[in-house]
Amino acid sequence: MSSDLDTARIHIIGHSLGAHIAGFAGKALKRHNKVLSRITGLDPAGPYFGIFWQHPEERLNKDDALIVDSIHTDGGKYGVDFALGTLDIVVNGGYSPQPGCIESFGMVTTLGEALGQGFCSHARATYYFLEWMNGGSFVCMMCPHWNSAPADCQKRLKLENNLDGTITGICRATTNKHAPYLS
Repeated sequence: MSSDLDTARIHIIGHSLGAHIAGFAGKALKRHNKVLSRITGLDPAGPYFGIFWQHPEERLNKDDALIVDSIHTDGGKYGVDFALGTLDIVVNGGYSPQPGCIESFGMVTTLGEALGQGFCSHARATYYFLEWMNGGSFVCMMCPHWNSAPADCQKRLKLENNLDGTITGICRATTNKHAPYLS
């Protein structure tokens, strides 16, 4: 490993399984006394990784970079349904269907229809992130737990993408049904 690699300037972004791979990259760099600046997990994969008691070394976790933020949109299905970063943004409850996505319980007739309906909420994390990177803001409430009742959530924030590590915890946000999704 190059000793002149400036990991303090590296931000790795991963969707689904890619979020956990980003975490493994952070763990590997730490073994060489390097620390990533930031990892963003876009609805980190739930299958296999979605067991809350699973050892943090086997998935993305808050210690993999200085800042580990996650956007949760499909918990319990294709994404994890628990906090795993320094900042976890739980969007529209963190579960499917996300606004604008159709939850199908009937018969689908094409593979495209099945993929579109089945992965819509899981993929929404990427749309929200792109808007966030391009100047959108999550308006959210800081909460003590993933499933906190709205009354238990306090501090209202306008969360922009220039995270510096001072905002930590679980932030529950809502979005619009169609683009632009964020405020």
